[in-house]
Amino acid sequence: MKVELRSLIPPSHVVRGTSLDDIDMTLLSDSIQENGLLVPLTVHTSGKIVDGYRRWLCCKAIGWEEIDVHQVEGDPDALRVIAQSRSTPLNRTDKRTLVGEHLRRNRDATSDSIAHTFNWSPEEVESLAGVDYLIQPIKVAYEGNEISLAEVWQLSRCTNEGQIELWDGGRDDLFERASSTLRETRSARRRQMVARPRGRSYGQVVRERENLTEAGVALIKAKAVTPLDGWRAALDWFLETK
Repeated sequence: MKVELRSLIPPSHVVRGTSLDDIDMTLLSDSIQENGLLVPLTVHTSGKIVDGYRRWLCCKAIGWEEIDVHQVEGDPDALRVIAQSRSTPLNRTDKRTLVGEHLRRNRDATSDSIAHTFNWSPEEVESLAGVDYLIQPIKVAYEGNEISLAEVWQLSRCTNEGQIELWDGGRDDLFERASSTLRETRSARRRQMVARPRGRSYGQVVRERENLTEAGVALIKAKAVTPLDGWRAALDWFLETK
C-alpha cells in the first residue's frame, strides 16, 4: 500500500550512518531515482518505521510525497530489533540478549516460534536460551515439555546450587522465583563490591603526579651532571616537602 511520507514516524532509536552526505546514502538515493523503491518500507500500524529508515530519508530528499510500505502489528521497537537481526550479523551474546528479551515479553514462546521470528534454527534458540547450562533434572523436564523455554532461560542464569534449590522448591512460579534469586545474587555482588577496600582515590593520584612534577622541576633546576647530583637534588626536594 502507498502512504504519505510525512505521515511516517522515524524510529525512536538513533540510526547510524544516515547522513545524506554519506557515500552509501548517495548511492542508495541514486539507485532509488533510477530504479524506484525495490523494497517497500516495513511500518507499524501507528506509522512508526520498523525497517527502511534510510530508504525513507532518501525518498524524502528526492522529493517523493508517497511511498510503498508493508504494515505490521505488535511492539514497534521489538519489531525493529527483529528486522535488524535478520539483516545484521550478531554475535552470540547479542543473540542471547535478544532471546532473553523476547522470552521476558512472551513467556509462552517456544524454540520453534522464536526460530521463525529471528530466522534461526530451533536448536540454536535452545542453546541461546541456556539449555546447555541446566542441571540434568531440569534439562530432562524441559525435554519432556514439563517447563517452558522462558523458565529454562531464567534458570540457566542461576548457579547449579541455585538451580537445585529452586527445583526442590517446586515448579509453581518458577520463573518469578528464579528472577527473584537473580536479583538477590546481583544485590549481594554489589554489596561485596562496596565492602571491598578501595584503591587510591583520584585526589591521591593527582597529588602524586603533582609531586612527581615538582621533583622533576627540582632536578632540572639543579642541573645535575652526575647521578649523585641528581640524587642530592631529589633528596633536597624530599626534605623540603616534609
